[in-house]
Amino acid sequence: MEKILINERQIYSLSITFAHFLSVINSFIFHKVVTFESKQKGVEIVYEFLRFFNSYIITFLLNLSLISIQVELLSLNPRIAGAISLPIVTVVTFFLLSKYAFNKT
Repeated sequence: MEKILINERQIYSLSITFAHFLSVINSFIFHKVVTFESKQKGVEIVYEFLRFFNSYIITFLLNLSLISIQVELLSLNPRIAGAISLPIVTVVTFFLLSKYAFNKT
């Protein structure tokens, strides 16, 4: 059997990437309808999704950076690093979504 060309200690990066992009579409729908009760219709939904996606790219990069620093430089377990990063990323995500992606102005 061939070996996978990814470091076992870096599998968390692949996991975060896959989970992030899968969750973006689901998250957009629920945040649009439930959390922020957005009433955008037509082509405005596309622009709203693009703002939402941009917000999630920022939080994705923040999450990946925070966890990478903790795992690679501080030698923390990836799960512990994720638990430490979660509250920070959550606050940044809410701020971006409420002030940028679903801004009602």
